Amino acid sequence: MGSFMDYAFPAGDESDASNDDWDIGCCSDKKSSCTKDVDAVVPHEEDSVLVLKRAISKGDTGTVEQLLDNGMDVETRLGFEWTPLMCAVSVANYDLARLLLDRGASANFSKDHWTVLMASCTASASEDKIARCVELLLSRNADPNMVDRSQMTCLMLAARDGYSKVINLLVSHGADINVQDGKGYTALSIAVQYGREEAVLKLLHLGADKTIRTEAGKNPADLAVIFKHPQITRILASSSYISSVQAFSSMEETLSKFFKTNSEPPPSKESVTKPANSSSTGLDLGYLADIMTMDEAGDCCQLPPPGSHGNRRSRYLAGVALSTLGATFLFLLCRAAHGKVDLQMYRNVC
Repeated sequence: MGSFMDYAFPAGDESDASNDDWDIGCCSDKKSSCTKDVDAVVPHEEDSVLVLKRAISKGDTGTVEQLLDNGMDVETRLGFEWTPLMCAVSVANYDLARLLLDRGASANFSKDHWTVLMASCTASASEDKIARCVELLLSRNADPNMVDRSQMTCLMLAARDGYSKVINLLVSHGADINVQDGKGYTALSIAVQYGREEAVLKLLHLGADKTIRTEAGKNPADLAVIFKHPQITRILASSSYISSVQAFSSMEETLSKFFKTNSEPPPSKESVTKPANSSSTGLDLGYLADIMTMDEAGDCCQLPPPGSHGNRRSRYLAGVALSTLGATFLFLLCRAAHGKVDLQMYRNVC
């Protein structure tokens, strides 16, 4: 026991031979060797994380793949406790994001209510690159309806930045278009506030409700006036027309087929006069064809042009009229001829 106390020192004191190392027992040599082993491991792990960060920032997919092959966790926490996938989509690196997803990275990871999909929607890149990564995440079951601390969704973030392509992708994958944030703003209200005309048009086309009000009682039209966006004011005012465009487009093909099926070639002159020569009347009215063809430009008997409404009915009525006119004309001729014969016979007798 006495030998053990010889190696012990009061707290805060050191021996002359301590070399600035604390020593509480006879196992000092063994402890120092263990400390060296730990120090040898920790710098290696820190170096790997640093290499991973640099590879992601440079878009070096090969280095990231090598690190994963060497056993690095695909969900290793980097700056802000983000995962490598969040860092990759935040710069819209599609190839790297796909590699990490294929290696098991979660598309629904979130940190402080900030999701991978939100990081993608707000990436520092062009809209086309952002849309590719967003579509990739949605194809891996990323939830578009998760909210951040302010109750904002990915759709609201896309509307704020005016990304109409991203808006279309999110809504097509189940994003709630009329959900409200903590202040009662919808994606449409946010797009109006930030003056994003294309986003406003896209949201209206997809069925956004322009009557929803914020907690302050303002609807999108009110916000357009408050934030001085006259063009958006006009868009909202004419949104009833925009909503009818889709319905008209859905009917266009049906109407086209209907008119194509029911359209007929222009009737010939013979077909126009045939009803007048009907055997049911017993009258020979072929000579009336000359009346129908004479001065076609201004003739009051001219039939409606082909394709006009009621074309068939007009032809039918014209035939009936011509038959009646012809019968009456012949009847009058017969009466006149009969009267002339009687008069001549009377003169001869006298």
